[in-house]
Amino acid sequence: MAAAVALGGIGVTAASHGLSGPGEFKDVPGYWRDAAAWINTRAGRQGVLAVPGAPFGEYLWGRPMDDIVQPLLSARWGVRQLVPAGSPGYTRALDAIDQQVRSGQGSPGLSAFLGRMGVRYVLVRNDLRRETLRGAWPARLHQALGDSPGMRRVAAFGAPVGTDADDAVTAVDQKYPALEVYEVDGAAGVANLADAENPVRVYGGPESLLPMADGGTLPSGPVLLDDDAGDLKGAPVVTDSPRLLRRNFGELHQTSPTLTAAARARPPTSWTRAGSATRPT
Repeated sequence: MAAAVALGGIGVTAASHGLSGPGEFKDVPGYWRDAAAWINTRAGRQGVLAVPGAPFGEYLWGRPMDDIVQPLLSARWGVRQLVPAGSPGYTRALDAIDQQVRSGQGSPGLSAFLGRMGVRYVLVRNDLRRETLRGAWPARLHQALGDSPGMRRVAAFGAPVGTDADDAVTAVDQKYPALEVYEVDGAAGVANLADAENPVRVYGGPESLLPMADGGTLPSGPVLLDDDAGDLKGAPVVTDSPRLLRRNFGELHQTSPTLTAAARARPPTSWTRAGSATRPT
């Protein structure tokens, strides 16, 4: 009898509210389809990067969880999610880009860094749920991209989203179109030929190319990382990456500042907290 009552209660709930969890949606907003069609007809074989990074596809209009760019874009695309897709080097490069755009500060070398990756368009997702932003408010991204040379806004889709409040907390949630598209000047093609004579060999992680571009020291020619193509010599450049960090791999943006050398001597158990996956990288 108890089981029958419980099943009856579930049936009543399902009939009145459905069985889906919070964030259900009946359809993808039309502006997403419009933006995808615009990008698909122009990107060709060059890349599209969606920013800011977010753990899952959770939007103001619904929570598909798997990001909505996957079924809509036929162009090459990338996005930083909780579970990274691709190589560790690619993930480190995406982290560097995400940290830069969420900082709210322009980057002199951002367009060069993106261009070397073949990224032609940056898709700014202003309609992400605010709980997942972790500082990547639309106003910050707008400021960072607007103050970065070689980044030009070329399209916008959807009605403005955000708040009208003017207090200090919500001032960063200014209203912007739901989606914005920035074009990267001089994005590289999918494949190029380059002279193999005298390449630059960078010792460090791929994220080190962004500060090199900011400082004007990133060459226009090919760059080899660490031991890539070991038969080629190349002029060496030693960087300060990768750095010793404490990172929670259960979160997307929980990374400590650079740690001191003394932290390396701590026993491995000091890096682990209950309920988290924190360890040095």
